[in-house]
Amino acid sequence: MIILSFALLLFALFIKAEKRCDVLIKQKADLLKALFPFVIILGHVSFKYPDSIIKDMRFAGPYVVGIFFFLSGYGLECKRLGGVARRLKRLFQPLALPLVTYLLLKGGLCDSVLDEVVDSLKSLTLLLPYTWFVTVIALFYVVYCVFRNRFASNREFDAFLIIVTIALFVVLFVLQVDGTMYVSNMSFAMGVMYKQKEQWILSKMKMWGWITCVVVVLVCAFAYVQGTPPFHGFAMLAVPLYVAGFMLLYARVGMCNNRLIRFFKGISYEIYLWQSIPMLVVTSLKINNVWLYAGLIILLSVLMAVVSKRLTNKIFCMLP
Repeated sequence: MIILSFALLLFALFIKAEKRCDVLIKQKADLLKALFPFVIILGHVSFKYPDSIIKDMRFAGPYVVGIFFFLSGYGLECKRLGGVARRLKRLFQPLALPLVTYLLLKGGLCDSVLDEVVDSLKSLTLLLPYTWFVTVIALFYVVYCVFRNRFASNREFDAFLIIVTIALFVVLFVLQVDGTMYVSNMSFAMGVMYKQKEQWILSKMKMWGWITCVVVVLVCAFAYVQGTPPFHGFAMLAVPLYVAGFMLLYARVGMCNNRLIRFFKGISYEIYLWQSIPMLVVTSLKINNVWLYAGLIILLSVLMAVVSKRLTNKIFCMLP
């Protein structure tokens, strides 16, 4: 978390921007979407190498996912359109190839694929590791698209969305699923509400406000300095605060958009989905160097994402 936070703050300070743009337009969101799959991969790699230099990244996952959820809520509120079937199609189609590939590989590496499938379903991961994110965001897509235009005011819808998010937290908590699956969820509603009040919020931000955001981000990061959160359930409070602080600081970053950013943004979701397969293969090689291990994971994830995206587009274009 400390590494992540300092990297983000330095990036925000030194980025060579094409022009200043406080509002979170698509190009600014694309930059985050292009970068953060690699942060998540490093977070997962850190669990394999708990004594490495990137061990601090192991707690970064929920915070990065929180920013993804924020961007998703913000993006939906920008368009305020239904189209739930189209959104779910775009969410689940890229899942087909990595899911089949993972099950085929896992079948040759473990004694019981059935046990693996049962455990995955219990954790709401859609059989492929780390896909709990897909389950949760799909639920929010459905709730948003079905109910957004059924409320007379933004305030009523915002209250409804918060209630749904709390209800989901209660259900997942009772089911005793991993806390990673619900500590980031409030960020979706935050993204929706931020879009509604964005201009007003930015107009009220003064120097003390930006300093407060820096302090919040750094406090959340340094809370993990001992290698553990300061208390059980800390992330439930820290993730929304961190996301709010980071996104407000990000408003001060100029717009930077180039071919490389567009390329990685275009395959960012596929990279996220495919990461578990390179991990499965590379882990079997017993690599001791964390950078070699992480580099192979990232390289293979990118290559698989590129090929998968092209194949998926061709396959589903041929279907009626």
